[in-house]
Amino acid sequence: MKSRNRVPFLIGFILFFTHTFAYETTERHTLGATDFTTRVGFDVKRELYKNFSLTWFEECRFKSFSSRFDRLYSTLSFNYAVNKYFKTAIGYTYILVYNEDTSLGHRHRLHVDLIGTYAVGRWNFSLRERPELSILMGAFDALTLANPSWDLRSRLSVEYAARRAPLKPYLAFELFNTLNAPKLAKGNYLNRIRSEAGLKWNIVERHTMTLYYRFDVENTRNITIDYNDAGNEINGVLLDYIRRYKHILGIAYTFDWK
Repeated sequence: MKSRNRVPFLIGFILFFTHTFAYETTERHTLGATDFTTRVGFDVKRELYKNFSLTWFEECRFKSFSSRFDRLYSTLSFNYAVNKYFKTAIGYTYILVYNEDTSLGHRHRLHVDLIGTYAVGRWNFSLRERPELSILMGAFDALTLANPSWDLRSRLSVEYAARRAPLKPYLAFELFNTLNAPKLAKGNYLNRIRSEAGLKWNIVERHTMTLYYRFDVENTRNITIDYNDAGNEINGVLLDYIRRYKHILGIAYTFDWK
């Protein structure tokens, strides 16, 4: 291409690029409705060989002040205790979700657990790091939703073994961080803060009941895109920072099958 023709070509390309990708982003902060929810679950732990074990976990969740079914979690994990201070696990979860339009959604999740524990007298401290990969089934817009999505969950907990009683009260604090949020979300962010207080009750040997209360602060970034009539250009973007509060009461039963 001759030099005298390059300038108009570059100007035209820049104008086309600017017209195609220039759009206004509007930001909004919304306080979502507070909800009271309940959860019921059970898990079975089976020792396989020495420090290897298998865990099957089922949990049913309810929403809208516990008046409606929310979702069902089915998890199978393979666990390995490296020593008394460090454990690892890898697991798969199938999630059945009841959507607002009364349809059923399906999700798949993979996770890896890295768990460090340390005991001081009757106190037991634990730190768990969990990278997890979630896959949603169905159509989606990659500009508004990361699929698959990567998250990192960091959980710190402390447990106390009561003297002469089959009870273990505990406290836990957990942070959820996105690792590959969509570009329009303006970077990764802390999408959930969870505080938890619970009580583990060893009913008889190998049978444990756990009662807990959780308080979740959910921070989501909802992205809405206004496309032109042809659907090939963006007229504008609404980035909605939504905060929701959730109170959770749960009960879980554990059978340790050795």
